[in-house]
Amino acid sequence: MSHKSETVARVLIRRVGVIKASQLMTFITLWWIEEELVGEGVDVEHLVEENYFSRPTAFRRQQLFREAFEPEGLKTPHDLALLLPDRTKSALQSARIVVA
Repeated sequence: MSHKSETVARVLIRRVGVIKASQLMTFITLWWIEEELVGEGVDVEHLVEENYFSRPTAFRRQQLFREAFEPEGLKTPHDLALLLPDRTKSALQSARIVVA
């Protein structure tokens, strides 16, 4: 089976649709912002404590993230960041990852 490179945004849109992809892009971006501020160790509870999401919404977003990136085995946005060379504002739209 051959693997190809796609942008993160296209992968999300193809796998979960436009609306859920935009929700995940927000979830990922906020996770990365918090990692920049506090360092590694950000988790769903941290995002809830910082009032980004209600607890149920935060856990739904994490589950959706895991479903979207199941083929790559990613569990958190931190795992995704390790695959990307650049976590700038445009990274989700332009960064490419190898997908199954």
